[in-house]
Amino acid sequence: MAQALQAHKDKLQAERALRSAEQRQDAILNSLPVCFHARAAEPPFAARFVTEGVERLTGFAPEYLTSDPEFGLSRVHPDDLPRLKQALLAAKTTGSYTCEFRWHCANGEYRIFLDQGVMSDGSDGREPEIIGTLLDITERRGLEDQLLQSQRIDAIGKLTGGLAHDFNNLLAAILSGLGLLERRATLDDQAQQVLDLTRRSAKQGADLVARMLAFSRRQTLKPEAVRLAALGDTMNGLVAPVLGGLIRFDWQIDDTIWPVHVDAGQLELALMNLVFNARDAMPSGGTITVHAQNRSIGTPTEDIPPGDYVMIAVKDTGSGIPPDLVAKVVEPFFTTKPVGKGTGLGLSTVYGFMKQSGGTLRIESVVNRGTTMQLWLPRSTEQPVDPVVEPDIERAFADAGMEHPSILLIDDSHVLRQLTAESLRQRGFEVTCAGGGAEALAMMERTPNQFDVIITDFAMPLVSGVDVIRFARNLRSDWPAVMITGYADAREIADRPADVPLLGKPFRDEDLFEAIFLAIENAAPQRIKTG
Repeated sequence: MAQALQAHKDKLQAERALRSAEQRQDAILNSLPVCFHARAAEPPFAARFVTEGVERLTGFAPEYLTSDPEFGLSRVHPDDLPRLKQALLAAKTTGSYTCEFRWHCANGEYRIFLDQGVMSDGSDGREPEIIGTLLDITERRGLEDQLLQSQRIDAIGKLTGGLAHDFNNLLAAILSGLGLLERRATLDDQAQQVLDLTRRSAKQGADLVARMLAFSRRQTLKPEAVRLAALGDTMNGLVAPVLGGLIRFDWQIDDTIWPVHVDAGQLELALMNLVFNARDAMPSGGTITVHAQNRSIGTPTEDIPPGDYVMIAVKDTGSGIPPDLVAKVVEPFFTTKPVGKGTGLGLSTVYGFMKQSGGTLRIESVVNRGTTMQLWLPRSTEQPVDPVVEPDIERAFADAGMEHPSILLIDDSHVLRQLTAESLRQRGFEVTCAGGGAEALAMMERTPNQFDVIITDFAMPLVSGVDVIRFARNLRSDWPAVMITGYADAREIADRPADVPLLGKPFRDEDLFEAIFLAIENAAPQRIKTG
């Protein structure tokens, strides 16, 4: 009798221990971001067992899947369903399977799941079945896509940078040569028209290179405090006349909006780009509205840090963008327009410009209802200043007693060097040329007081423009200098002395003369030799 009671007691304790172990196991399984399941080995692969974790992943209780044989596969994205069926069928041959697919969850969104498992051998007398796990990898795939896009943009940017330097040298030479021809030759109307068309094409090439640098975030920006309300007259004057009679343009930004810290010229181009895209999305007409709001971000988001921002919205009533294309429209060279109607650089340049300016571009779109492009820009800590009237540079030189400054021009491009030198000589400058940094260093060391101003290219073999200026400043601490560049990484350019103006290729002659005057004005007067 005692033995029977002890046996019964041991049995109860064993059952309690088993239940406790099962509860502990269930708690552990339910705490994991994964679902365990068993399904039939034949179509429609009906679920026979599903852990409680499936509800946390999908929003559906296990009973939904186990009670309806068709339920599981019925909610797989149609584009992914054939691949999943193939993987499950192949499991009978290979013994295992792995497949990723999108699944329509209870909240209406598609989540990306990794489903992997093995075939049971049926050795216990039961029918063979597929035993596996379901893991939600939506966030992981999102981060991987962001990383891949970032790497792709960076790779394209590096390629663009190298091309930009060479193209800008060529375009600068073309524009400089056209300017010399125009000043030296007497042209009839037809020849002048040919010259103007050639100059226009060269400038369009320069604009294309600038846009490529914009989407790769490698353009040189000149940010300042900008009052957005002041852009209204410019935008109405430039945009409204070319939208056509079917499009209504409504600018709704007033002085209650904070000033923003941005390159004003590039912002105008970005807004025009968005407005023209909106126009193209409304072939039958509609309304384009531009408004703005002051926004404060308290916690960091995936695209911008905390701070004060101005959100500029460009809203249209057009055809909208399909959800699967929203993420792609900012990629370089992606376009939904017919061949010859767009380069695919528009939104990518706006996106690159926003990121380089410390903000971001957000897109909200509903098919057949319209699209809103949101430009988020950081609030300026300074107040905008009134625009400065462009000075008469030649008069400024004369007033300062520097009518014929002596120039040391350094550029490894022979054609551009010769054309730039000729343009300077026509304006009265004394010009000595050097074909590279090493040659220039030797000339400066021999006669450090011969030249009033140094004009040097940035990217040159062996000795860069920054190296040239540093060497010159060791000989004369306030030697006036101007740096020109077809392209350079912003961090490398930033290493130049703060009083050295930077001029991007291709440039106008007037821009070069203004940079020379600014360089001289920045220098100490007693160190300047006036010829």
